Amino acid sequence: MVVGDVVNDVGVIGVTLTFQPALGVSIMISVAQNYSNFIQITDGVNTGVLYHGTQGYVDTANVKIMINNTNYLSILSAADSSVYTGIQIQ
Repeated sequence: MVVGDVVNDVGVIGVTLTFQPALGVSIMISVAQNYSNFIQITDGVNTGVLYHGTQGYVDTANVKIMINNTNYLSILSAADSSVYTGIQIQ
């Protein structure tokens, strides 16, 4: 992958969608969607919740979430499928 490449994935119901870029790569996530579950940043041990669906509707289709190999994206998917898209920035 090179700077400017688009990254995205669609997960299935019941499977956590995790995206951890390669070492030295940084990604800006611009869309992260899951209607009823957690969208999180994790380092593999500690986790911070960015969004939880039961808190009501939040527009996660227009975000700027920076991730890398150390702190990366995790979307829990118990009741809905998940999706993210972004672009490599480093």
